[in-house]
Amino acid sequence: MAQPVITITPADLAVAFLWVCGAIITVSSAAAVIFRAINKVREPEQKQNKRIDELEDRIKENERSIKDLEVQQQAKMQEYAAKYELRFETEEKRLQRLEESAEATNEALLALLGHAVNDNSEQDIRDARKKLESVLIRQANKAHV
Repeated sequence: MAQPVITITPADLAVAFLWVCGAIITVSSAAAVIFRAINKVREPEQKQNKRIDELEDRIKENERSIKDLEVQQQAKMQEYAAKYELRFETEEKRLQRLEESAEATNEALLALLGHAVNDNSEQDIRDARKKLESVLIRQANKAHV
């Protein structure tokens, strides 16, 4: 028996070449459709992820702004505290001077009343005058310092 002979003609080669090209085009078109479909399915997720990333960035920026504002507010509070502490000390000293002055004035007034009641209390008036002078001189010196 004789073996059949397979002959390939140029037309057969052209058909085979066109068949292979058609197969490549078909597979690449199918792959493109599949990739487009996959991207279409993933598109909402990608938009959501992008939006979430933008919101997280805004949150971080707001947190930094809040922290900066807290630092500024604390600095202002310390400044105000120092300012009012100084005012408090000044007022406390002023009240103390007023109390000393009132005490010396009251003692002088009592000495005058005592002298008016009985004419022999001149020493009490001199002592009250010295104390009143001392308080007034001390307060005048403190006012200039």
